[in-house]
Amino acid sequence: MGGGAEVDLLEGAIRAHVETRSGFGNHARKVRIVENVFREFDVDGTGNIDEEEFLAALVRMNIVGYTETALELFDKIDADMSGTISYREFARALFVEDEAEESKGCGVGGSGFASSSRAAQAANDVVARVRQRVLQLAGKNAGIRSITRILRQMDEDGSNSLNAQELKEGLLGYGVQVSPSEVRTLMQHFDRDGSGRITIEEFLRGLRGDMNRLRRKLVRKAWDQLVTHLRLDGPGDSVSLSDLATFYDVSKHPEVMQGRMTPEEALRQFMAVWDKNSDDLVEWKEFLDYYKDLSAGIERDDYFELLIRNAWHLSGGSGWSENTANMRVLVTMITGDQQVVEIVNDFGISRSTVTKPELIRLLETQGFRAADISDVALSS
Repeated sequence: MGGGAEVDLLEGAIRAHVETRSGFGNHARKVRIVENVFREFDVDGTGNIDEEEFLAALVRMNIVGYTETALELFDKIDADMSGTISYREFARALFVEDEAEESKGCGVGGSGFASSSRAAQAANDVVARVRQRVLQLAGKNAGIRSITRILRQMDEDGSNSLNAQELKEGLLGYGVQVSPSEVRTLMQHFDRDGSGRITIEEFLRGLRGDMNRLRRKLVRKAWDQLVTHLRLDGPGDSVSLSDLATFYDVSKHPEVMQGRMTPEEALRQFMAVWDKNSDDLVEWKEFLDYYKDLSAGIERDDYFELLIRNAWHLSGGSGWSENTANMRVLVTMITGDQQVVEIVNDFGISRSTVTKPELIRLLETQGFRAADISDVALSS
């Protein structure tokens, strides 16, 4: 599976292809070339394309052999995981640094491009240091999310943006010291329009980093299971905080299992991180952002997968990531044979109240015949 470096290389390959086709033209010409290639596959004329159309467009650009990495790139662009991306936005994002250079009258070739790359690397280094410090101060479970509230408090005019002084004070208020030169580096990197301000969301997105395809798909699967169980119409619907609390399982939370937290404390921690307004509702994007924040502090994919599977009772996984939260039952067949079976779909079912007929009905959905079962009991 492609990682961040591979995605960067693929973006570079696309840019190089377009640079050549444009005759190293200006920003607007390069954007038009990308738009024209992708528009060919936009059959309904909406300005959006799905994964298959995205891959087909890359083939048309003679960029092949990058399927997994291309899907990672698609996910990176598809920030809300809607399944489609705007190729116009993608085209502009590919050459945003060129646009900034042109606006300064610097051009896009030669040393200007190299200087831009060095500036981006310097900003990435500062962001990585700030991210590491935030996670050290607040812990991996709440770090990125907890700094969000402090930065929003610094946004006195409600514009959802910060100037250099507000950014510095916000970070300092959290305990992260940054030098004046580091603040300038961050502002230059995230201030896309040269206004002297950066949006809080853009800065937080850079602080989080990208969540890879495996993790994003798991989060989407958890959300889909939640809204399906609640009989909502789709991922665009909201879920109440009380429903989140009801279905979020803390019994297999690592801190609970290691005795460092009680289940009640783990649940309170989960509920406290939601930066909510008075509507008491959580939308898909908020749910995704929560797990992006959490993901930033978790290095291993299998550990992240285990957390998701156990918290939301997603059956499956293998090795370290295998679900351990779903109910296991001891099934005795009329032949006398016994086996321990995982209840694949036990979402929303309480161990303390589930009845034997309910367990048998669940087993029937997994291929068992009720007539063949002599007894069924919860396994410890």
